[in-house]
Amino acid sequence: MIMRWYSSLLDVASDVRSQFSPAAKADANACAGASGACLSSTLADSKRSHPAHRDQALPDGRCRHDGGMATLKLIGYWPSGSQSDWPNPADFVDPEWDDRERHMVWTYLKYGTVARSYRGLSPCRFCNQQNGSMEFTDGVYIWPQGLAHYLDAHALRLPQKFVNHAVERLNALEAASVDYAWWKSQERP
Repeated sequence: MIMRWYSSLLDVASDVRSQFSPAAKADANACAGASGACLSSTLADSKRSHPAHRDQALPDGRCRHDGGMATLKLIGYWPSGSQSDWPNPADFVDPEWDDRERHMVWTYLKYGTVARSYRGLSPCRFCNQQNGSMEFTDGVYIWPQGLAHYLDAHALRLPQKFVNHAVERLNALEAASVDYAWWKSQERP
């Protein structure tokens, strides 16, 4: 069943790619990573996008050949065997970080949307605790499941740009109004 689903997914991806002009197809392949996803951060910024993408852009500037998904910013990965150039978690320890803000960011990390799941567990680089096997996302950033553990157990403070992002998103969610009428007006399928 899973293999049939995966095979049909590959067929759909192939059909979508076949709709591009030869130049756009070649350019889409040139910017694609192992997953086939576009590595351009946005098409709206023509200095960083490939020329063939500009005519393939969605209204918000994302690539069509990427299924409309923006490139996710990776955060929270640390040095390991094959990735020795990742940042060192010890460089991010800040026991003076405001507890309220730390808890808000911890909550944000802990309850992200599952993006991927892997077969192996990732150990904490400080205490060796098994930190899970998934990656979470919010549609902008992507992080390992165990990143929240580092904030809670080891006083890790993430870059201020991410902290601001997480706090702003949580505050906006808290302030959002709820439309009760929409759900009440829905008909059964």
